[in-house]
Amino acid sequence: MRDVNLLKRTLQRLEEELQREMVAMDGKKTAVNGSYGKLGSRYSVLYSPNLLIQVTLTGQLALLMLIESVGSIEGADVVSANTDGIMVSCVRSKEQVVLDAVKRWEQITGYTTERADFSAIFARDVNNYVAFKLDGGVKSKGIYGKGLPLHKNPSVDICAEAAIAYLKDGSSIEETIRGCHDMRKFVKVQRVTGGAVYQGQPIGKVVRWYYSSTSVDAIYYALNKRLVAQTEGAKPLIELPFELPDDLNFDWYIREAKSMIWDLGLDVNGEWAPVKAKKTRKKQEVACV
Repeated sequence: MRDVNLLKRTLQRLEEELQREMVAMDGKKTAVNGSYGKLGSRYSVLYSPNLLIQVTLTGQLALLMLIESVGSIEGADVVSANTDGIMVSCVRSKEQVVLDAVKRWEQITGYTTERADFSAIFARDVNNYVAFKLDGGVKSKGIYGKGLPLHKNPSVDICAEAAIAYLKDGSSIEETIRGCHDMRKFVKVQRVTGGAVYQGQPIGKVVRWYYSSTSVDAIYYALNKRLVAQTEGAKPLIELPFELPDDLNFDWYIREAKSMIWDLGLDVNGEWAPVKAKKTRKKQEVACV
């Protein structure tokens, strides 16, 4: 029994250490990516357009070389690619051949790769997708990603949660949204250049709002009175309440979550996507290297 308890404590300690390292890694990644972006800013001490082009072209050409190498293997297809890596679908018998090709590419370029295996991927495009890992984990990006520290501002995260739960095990979108009591998941935060106004009153440059069943107004730019995108029916939220407001428009969040499913070309409990989206209906199931 003592050995079992010791193993449990050791496992818990290792999991906590892994979590700390993951947080540190995300912070360093943000710093590195930010430094790269400053290479193109003439107002930064890091400004170096020539170096920016060199970094960009080197990465692009290296990835194209990897795509060409893997794509030439019979039984392996490069499903998508971006600046970070590629997604590959291949038959099991060709898995090692693909891995060997990746290894040769690493030796030539000096880069290293990380591998993640997925049982299914639902993609709107290369930067907006949900991928289900073989170990049960979920990787989401773009509109399907939830707001995390250092990543992005909250953006009605409950809609992404409901869409992912529906894709994973068919969970009811309505039940997921109506069963949530965390107000933070219903808000959207956005910076408004020059400040914003609501019903003629200034509400600041960083605006937080939720969608109300009683609001018939919207949020506008203070400078030119133009509409702030996607704020029809919104109501500013200066202070975050402990409980959900009585006028929270659950129907808006349900429609938004369903539209995220429709954007993938899938139906929702028999409700097919609008005609415009039906033309691109597709489902992708791939293994990623």
